[in-house]
This record gives sequence, C-alpha cells and structure tokens, in this order.
Amino acid sequence: MILFAQVVLPVPLRKSFVYRVPEEYQKKVRKGIRVLVPFRKNLLTGFITELFSEAPLKNIKFKKIRELLDEEPVFSLSFLSFTKRLSDYYYSSWGEILHASLPPSFAVKTRTVIYICKKGKAYLNQDSCSDSEREILKFLTRKHYTELYLRRKFKKSSFSSIISNMEEKGLISIKKEIRRSPKREWNNTQKAPTQIEIDDSLDSDLRKKADEIKSKRGEDAFSCFLISSSKKKREAVYFDLIRETTASGLKTLFLFPEIELSDRILKEFKKKLGENAAVLHSRMSEKQKELTWERIRRGEAEVVAGPRSVLLTPFEKLGLIILDQEHEDSYYQKESPAYDARIGARLRAEEEKAVLIYGSEYPSVELLYRSRNKGSLIDLDKVQKTQFKRDIIDSRKQTGVISRAMKTGIMKRVEQKEPVTLFFNRHGYASSLVCSQCDFTPKCQNCEVLLTYYKKEEKLICRYCHYSTDLFMKCPECGSRMVPGGGFGIEVLEEELKRNFPDSCIRSLHKLAVKKKNQEEEIIKDYRAGKIDILLGTQMMAHQSKLPLSYFVGVFYPESILRLSDFRAGYKTFRYIKETMKFVKDAPNSEFMVQTYLPHTYPIQNAVYDDSVSFYEHELRNRRLMGYPPFSYLAELLFTGKDLRSVARKSRKLLDVVKDKKDQIEILGPSFAPVKKLRGKNRVQVIIKSKERSSLDEILEKIFKDIKTRKSVFVYE
Repeated sequence: MILFAQVVLPVPLRKSFVYRVPEEYQKKVRKGIRVLVPFRKNLLTGFITELFSEAPLKNIKFKKIRELLDEEPVFSLSFLSFTKRLSDYYYSSWGEILHASLPPSFAVKTRTVIYICKKGKAYLNQDSCSDSEREILKFLTRKHYTELYLRRKFKKSSFSSIISNMEEKGLISIKKEIRRSPKREWNNTQKAPTQIEIDDSLDSDLRKKADEIKSKRGEDAFSCFLISSSKKKREAVYFDLIRETTASGLKTLFLFPEIELSDRILKEFKKKLGENAAVLHSRMSEKQKELTWERIRRGEAEVVAGPRSVLLTPFEKLGLIILDQEHEDSYYQKESPAYDARIGARLRAEEEKAVLIYGSEYPSVELLYRSRNKGSLIDLDKVQKTQFKRDIIDSRKQTGVISRAMKTGIMKRVEQKEPVTLFFNRHGYASSLVCSQCDFTPKCQNCEVLLTYYKKEEKLICRYCHYSTDLFMKCPECGSRMVPGGGFGIEVLEEELKRNFPDSCIRSLHKLAVKKKNQEEEIIKDYRAGKIDILLGTQMMAHQSKLPLSYFVGVFYPESILRLSDFRAGYKTFRYIKETMKFVKDAPNSEFMVQTYLPHTYPIQNAVYDDSVSFYEHELRNRRLMGYPPFSYLAELLFTGKDLRSVARKSRKLLDVVKDKKDQIEILGPSFAPVKKLRGKNRVQVIIKSKERSSLDEILEKIFKDIKTRKSVFVYE
C-alpha cells in the first residue's frame, strides 16, 4: 500500500506539502514525526501532520520522504491541533511554529558544498578560462567551500550563472551535505533533596477563591479566570492551584513576561514546590535548552515556566495554565511566526481541557471587560485607603526641567537622609541633534527615524536597529553648530539633579547605564544599603522586584506614552503611573508626585488619585465610541519591502480585493507605518476593523490569497 504524508515545513508559507512515503518507512510513519524532505534545491526538516492511503491529487509525481528522523512522535495530536489553530488565528506558518517548539539540536541543517574537479584544476591554465572562473577555481584548490561562503567572498552579481556554467563544463561538483547537531547524553543524576518551605500565605478568603477555581477542573472542561490583585495574593493562589494540579497527576504551564524574571521564579518554585519545576527560555545555552527540554519530555518536570516561547513546549497531561502579568506587551511576538501568547494560552487550554488563569494587578481593558461579562473575574484586593500624599505638578506653570515643588520635595528627603526614587521614561540626552542654521537632522541609515543623542556615550543611536555613529557637533551640510533638538531625555534630568544636589550620590538605572553583568543588581543593592541618595530610572526600573520602597517617588512627563499611535496609549499611561506608585511607602509623611504638561488628562488623574473604576469606565466609553477592542476585532496589516513603489502598489491593491466587503469592515489606510522604514525595509500599514471575527477572517484569507508580497498581520481583540 502506497502511503502519502502531508508535511509542513519551517518556511514562511501558509501551506502544507504532500510527499510519498517510501516502502521501508510505511510501518513506522505516524503523525507528529519529523522527516527530512527535498524542498526546491534544499533538504528541510518537516513535520507529518496527516497521512493518506491514496494520493490527494491524481497524475502528479510526488517527491519521496528522504528520511524519518524520529521513532516516536515528538508532538501529540492535541499539540498539533493547538499549533494549527494558533497559526490560523495569526496567519503564521504552521511549520515555523512547530520548528520553534523544539530545541536547536533537533534541527537538521543542509548546506551546498562546492568542490573543484580534476578537469577544473587542468582548466585553470587554459586561455579559455575566464577571469571570474580562474578566480573561483584557484580559491577552491585550497579546499572545498559552501556556496554561501563563496557568494559572500566574491560578491559577483552573476555568481549563480558562473557556478552553473562551471558545473555544466565539469569543472566543479556541487553536493548537498547534511549537518546534524550532536545529541547530548541524558544524564539523570539524582539531585540532593530540596528543603521545601511551608506556605501559609493562603488565608480563608483566598482559599475560598482557590477552591472556586478547583471545582471547575473537576468538570473536565476548559475554564478561564482573571485574578486581579497584588502580586503577593496572586502568587498565594497560584501555588495552591499548582500543588492541587500536581497531586491530581496533571502538569502546569506557567508564563511570565520577561526572561530577567527566570532566576527569581525558578528559585521561588524550588522553595515551594521542590525540584519538580523547570524554566525554559531563549537565552539558555543550546545544551541547557536540550537537557531541560528532554527532562520535560520525559515527564520529570511537573511545572514548566518561562516567557511567551514556553507556550510552545510540547508536553502532555496539561491541567493548568497560568499567565501572570497578562497586561505586558512582551507576550506578543511580532517577528515570524507572529502570535500573542495570551490568546495562544487560551487556545491551548481549550485543546487540553485545562484551567486557564490570567493574573494582573492592572488587567488589560479588553480582558477585564470580557471577564466581568462572563463572571470569571476574581478580585482579591479589598479597597484600602492609602496614607501617602499625592500631587500632580502642572509644568505649564513652571520653568526649568525640575519644578519648584519637585525640587522642594527632593531636598526635604535628601536633608533627612531618606532615599529618593525618580522615574523618567525617555532615553538619551535629546531626541535628536539639529543644525542651528539649515535644520539638518541626522537619521538612521537603516530606518526612517531620527538618531537619539547620547551625551555620555558621545554617540547618536537608533532606538530601533541600534545603528550608531560617533557624535559630531558640526553640521555636515553647512558647517554650522549642531544643537540638541526635540524633547530632552534622562541624561538632561540627571545633569539637573547633580546641579541642584551637588553633595548627593545620584545614580541612573536604564539600559545604557547598565553595561556589565550584575551591574543592575549592584546598583539596587547599594540603594538598599543607603549608599545612593537619588535613584533615577526608566520604565525598566519599575519592573525591578528588589527595588526598596521610598518616602518620596517622583514621575516626570508620563504623557510621552499618550503620544503613541496606539489605541491602548491611555491604558499604558495609567498602568505606568500605577507601577511606579508601588514604590511609595504607605505612610502619612510619604509623597508621590507626577510632573506633567497634561495634568487634566483622565489616565494621569485617575492613576495618581487611585480611581481605577473611573479610568476603566472612561476608557471603555472612548473605545466603544471609536470602535476599538473589546468592541471590535482589529487587524494591523503590515506590507514590507525594499522597493517603496512596489510595497505601496501592493497595499493599494488591497482596496480592490475587499471592495465588495466594505459594508462588513472599516479600513484605515493604506498609509506609512509610524516607523515608515525599519532595518532597510519600507513599511506601509492598513488597519482593518470588524465587529465580527468571522468577517475579518474571511477578508484576511482573501487578502493573503490574492496579494502576493511579504506582509504580516497582527490581530487585536
């Protein structure tokens, strides 16, 4: 019986391919197994997703599977179903998603290697040998090289035709070589027993909420909850649910937003759960990834934790998925394969009939709205009146970088030897440099953006691709003096603080200030020890779990987030202020100040004066009026390419493709993306809004089918 297999490949195509199964593999072939298959001129690792006893199409000569790479499937049927749904939801490549689910050692790579033949060596001395041929042949007399290396070495526009002609003449031979990563030996050494802490953080109220969630799993069906509360209370419920899940013979998947949290979370898990927890993330070495993945596959880890990529870890008996700090944008992967781990967690929980828990102190507007409507919101925080003073300083009535009220507040704390924490979420010294005469402004050579001026580094740096150039203060166009332009950054604020408080120890905590390993921890340690008087940082510092509480916390110009072309800008501003407010000691003599040019905007007002209810009501009212999620489905289509004319033409074609569907959708664009050129690629975007997901899917399918160009889609709901 001749079998045929449907195979998906790790290429950016939303297609599957059919291959013939050789007779020697017909008894071994199964869904979820990796195979080596010919694709165009290469050999690629593919994944079997379907089997047929008859050819799906007649009168076609199918290529053969070259090799079976597994004896047992690496993916379960439920995992295959989940990843297929995820790829369909975000119009991503199913093969790329499956490829991302495996450690690097599972990748079988092929390379094209070029050898010189005897005839080629003899041909070197003949007059008929062209200069290009002689140059390449002479180089190949040393040893064989890959085609890619030779292409980069000689940089000839006609390289392919030269190589092809040389092969036809018999001067060279071209071979495909398979390179396999060596598998590490699995050494299951017995670890020393871990001392598990007794966890008494669950009070009667929290236990009642945890029991409510546990009862749902007994129904053997998917259920979803949003826990809105402080970190301490959320974690108390999390660990109780994890223990109960483990006791019932099921496993837990725990997602957190940032890789930097990995060590802290693993340490916490080991203290409370023992050695049955594993953390997996992209910054681990190849060996660490493979051994951890193998441990998970063998069922030795009851809890698997990590950032968004851990969602794609293939393991079975999943009973609980926890996605903490669901509000973080880092859960959205915009590079191929694109997906939102928050939606992905829901799809996987549905496939596994597992309980899904979202957790956040400041839930996203969309999730909070849906959770309230479905009755799945669990609010663990009781309203408590805080004691510290709070104030909004109107910068329009002030002169200078630091307002009089802010200076007075800082001075008071410095004199009392109390540490001060300040936040300003803008990098560098100035947004740009500009010529004082001709208005020339240096731009990134790869992106259509102004270079940020970093005075300390004496550099101009692109905030997107990190291209940098040495600082120049003389205009290359007219020779006049260059001056800082646009808005000022954190370096200006640091200079002002040093000018106003010369005897104080002032340190900065942001990406460029932290250059050495563990430097961030050292700064926090010194601050806790009282060696630093004023600590100034960006939003990165607001995510520091070890940052001590302070009697004075100041935030400068949070409205910079409001200027983003993002329907969630109001929510992000509100959340940023609330995150910084957590570092104020709750005492009558503590102060929290926000200095802003927009003192009356509702995200700033509601955040500073602790009125979450009014903020969410106001935000929902605005989104309903404008037709934004959660009252619609929104797709952001991004067309990219080196040729701007071609990209623009293809994006305009979209209007013709969907013209008969305009009564079902609203289209904004085509227009340049907020960053119209990124890393050398021009970017044109189209926003499509629809009240029904089915209408949006129908239109997106038509666009992907009819418009053949590089494009990506991001879906918001």
